Amino acid sequence: MSGRIFVIRYGLKEEKASARSLIDVAWTTLPQLIIAVIAAVALQLLNPYLLKLPMVAKWVIPAESDYVTLLATISGIGGVFIGLYYAAVASVGGAIYSRMPNNIRNLLAHERVGNIYMRYLSFLTFLALCLIGLRILGYPRLHLAVFMISVMSGVGIIAFVKLGQRAFNFFDPTILSLSVFQNLCHWIRIACVGGYRWNDLSFQQHAHKQAQLALETLSTLSDISAKEDHLNGRPFVELSRSLFGFLIFYQNKKKLIPSDSHWYTIRYTHRDWYKTDDTMVSIAHQTGTGLQRDTVNDKTWIEEALFPIVLRCISINLKAGRFDLLVDLLGYVDAYVKALAQEGEVTIALNALGQVADAVLDDISQPAKKFVLSGEVIEHIGLMDYLGVMPITILLAYISSLNEFSSDQTSRRLAEIRWQRKSTLYKQGFSAYILPRLEWLQSRLSFEISVEDEIISPLWYQTELIAIVQAEKISENTKGLIFSSIELYQKWFKRLETEKHPWLAAAILSREWEYCNKTTRHSELVKAIWKDISERRYVEGLVWPVVDVVNDEKQIKSHRNEIIKTMAKQGPLLLLSARTQEYPDYGGQFLHATGESILDSLIAADIDTLKTIFSPFFYGCAQNFENMKPKTSITDWRSRQEFQIAAAPLLDLMELSGYARLFADFHDMQDIWAEITRVWDEFLNQEKPTPIIQWLAAVINLTSSPFGISHRGILRAGWKQNIMKHLRSLPRKEIYRHGSITSSEIILHKSPLVRIFAQNDFTMYNGIDIFIDLYLRKRNDAISVDFGRTHRDLEDRMARAEKLYNENIVKVRADADENVH
Repeated sequence: MSGRIFVIRYGLKEEKASARSLIDVAWTTLPQLIIAVIAAVALQLLNPYLLKLPMVAKWVIPAESDYVTLLATISGIGGVFIGLYYAAVASVGGAIYSRMPNNIRNLLAHERVGNIYMRYLSFLTFLALCLIGLRILGYPRLHLAVFMISVMSGVGIIAFVKLGQRAFNFFDPTILSLSVFQNLCHWIRIACVGGYRWNDLSFQQHAHKQAQLALETLSTLSDISAKEDHLNGRPFVELSRSLFGFLIFYQNKKKLIPSDSHWYTIRYTHRDWYKTDDTMVSIAHQTGTGLQRDTVNDKTWIEEALFPIVLRCISINLKAGRFDLLVDLLGYVDAYVKALAQEGEVTIALNALGQVADAVLDDISQPAKKFVLSGEVIEHIGLMDYLGVMPITILLAYISSLNEFSSDQTSRRLAEIRWQRKSTLYKQGFSAYILPRLEWLQSRLSFEISVEDEIISPLWYQTELIAIVQAEKISENTKGLIFSSIELYQKWFKRLETEKHPWLAAAILSREWEYCNKTTRHSELVKAIWKDISERRYVEGLVWPVVDVVNDEKQIKSHRNEIIKTMAKQGPLLLLSARTQEYPDYGGQFLHATGESILDSLIAADIDTLKTIFSPFFYGCAQNFENMKPKTSITDWRSRQEFQIAAAPLLDLMELSGYARLFADFHDMQDIWAEITRVWDEFLNQEKPTPIIQWLAAVINLTSSPFGISHRGILRAGWKQNIMKHLRSLPRKEIYRHGSITSSEIILHKSPLVRIFAQNDFTMYNGIDIFIDLYLRKRNDAISVDFGRTHRDLEDRMARAEKLYNENIVKVRADADENVH
């Protein structure tokens, strides 16, 4: 008997628990069920009024059996579609998601589009049943119900086809990341000013926790993608692209999040006993406790969680050789660092770029036994070039953002803030790094208003407090752009050079040269902004940062000089290889830049730089000539034209060598000319079947034409103009001869060569003339060599100029003595 009682009691408990479960299920469906019933009742109530409309009155109501059959059919179709969809999802879940973590399975279960469609389909199915029920209860058939249910069922059927196609995408779990990013964006908006209870600590913490769960899900998705061969290609790259899109969105939203918000991760920092003030140390010692720790908000906690995913994606796809996907992804890296720089976060942008570059270099830069002069993977060169562009992107993006730093614009924004309403601080477009100062200022100005009914602190005082923060950021970013960026370039270059990849190193060096030139060009804007901010100082005792623009320019100039020396060294090495058109002509670029720098060194009397770069420039020009000269005899006009183009490096070399003699006289530094002649003598004294000097004579004769301009002739003409402009600074003296009303001008310089070139801007001579007459013709092996008719009279002209100069100097001294007496 007792056993039967136990069974009965146990059965009743089970039935009670089942009933509760049924009630719970019914309760979850209650809202949608009520909506469907309300919709059916509303259609029933509206039907008499709709019949009064002329258009509806013409509709023919279907027969009883047709009406019910239509509704029953639609209801049946809905039930079938619901079963088919969940069967498909169950198949995908069983095949792919059964072995995945719960948070990934939850993504499938809470997939938004499918769930919305199922809710729509269940609503349509039950609505049709409700309409059947109302008809059975005796209510009249509805005209509008036939039309509305037919349209709604059409939407459901067509959408099911689209949804069925979409279900196949669920075999790729990264497709489900869209809902994760949507959730992240939702919680970010909650944390921003204007979000629901944005200033409430508990809501901030809740948003932080929910975002952290979403980040963990993204991390799990990335782990799955990295381990599966069919997912670590395009799907993984698409996920990483979405990450960058989200990070750019988040960077723009940071300026709307209070700096002390608990949306940010709280980190603790501990004081140094010997750096803490005496009072705190004494209290801690007497109470036997440690120093109180400080709390700081980690404003990069999301970036730190997401960036390793991108680095992993880069490494995997680089090893697999998916260069097209990588280039696409690096485009998003470029957009991200640009967004950071525009918000003034240059240091963060450079750190992010450094991590990406390390991930790329770790895979493509493997130590080689000898220099890879040929056979370098062209895609690797492209990747290095893309990395080299990104510091330039950061520089230009930050320079463009400096326009917002003017004091007038800051004053206008501050004037629009309603200080009693904290939310107005974040709606004036101030960057996130200014928010702590604004919040500090708001608490004090609000107190002034509450006490004095007005703001006491003047606008100029508010502006200066903000200007100090801006100045600190300019100081920090300027150092980053000048030192940190160059350190990045140098780190990449040295690694590639050490591992014997000259082509990859050249790609970095080329972009580093461009970066330094752009930095020099834009330094004037930095000067102007700094002047605008720093000149408006009214409050004594405020500690302002230091930005030494002049010293920064010197640093850039010094580094440009070092780059040129490196280019001079790298150029001949690259020219030794047989380059195809697929490879950038870094050797030619470096050779040209070195030639320009040789001229600058001559003008500036920089003998140390000249000695470093002239010899490699010399042999680079010779090698370039060998690479470009036609391999067949010069018999037709095509070969002659090819030879004239190939001769351009040698003409450049001779032109600059001649100008070296000119500036050796100009600066009275014969070491300049000695260095040039040393390298030439070393080269010309080599024993060759055909003397080298005869090749030079052939080059000069074949490229000298009174009816045309030789290849690169315009560039060499520019050199000459630059020199003539520099020589205009020489002192001059006008003298009058007895019995003459006209005067003549003499240039006060002891060198006749300098005086000839400084006499006017249209001298017929150039550097090649100097080189031929004052060097080549004086060699023993050039006595019988014909260098052309246009290069024979410079020494005679110098002799005449010297004679005339001596006569004029005597006249000048005589006039001076006469004036003294």
